[in-house]
Amino acid sequence: TSGTTGKPKGVLIEHANLNNYLHYAQRNYFAEEVQGALFTNYTFDLTITTIFGVMMSGGTLTIYAGDIDETMPRIFAEESLVNFVKLTPAQLQIAHYSPNCKFKAIFHLCKMLK
Repeated sequence: TSGTTGKPKGVLIEHANLNNYLHYAQRNYFAEEVQGALFTNYTFDLTITTIFGVMMSGGTLTIYAGDIDETMPRIFAEESLVNFVKLTPAQLQIAHYSPNCKFKAIFHLCKMLK
């Protein structure tokens, strides 16, 4: 969607471009056994990497439903098996404040963004 109007843009991409991007993501984002988390609407562009990247890597995808304020702490909890999640900057801020967040790099990234 457009950040200003909130209306869908409907951008068309070629199959070959999507294929190239997903292979790039597989090589660069998924170096270990992937346990991905999906908590956004499937029509949101960042879910492409989450769904197809995890599947192409032979990983496991956990689909979370419900309010983001309840979901994020579960994803980032120490006992969570999730090791891959793709976030928007706003979601990154929520993750930063999740209690017992196991992704320590999030704290450093949030400090850099301020």
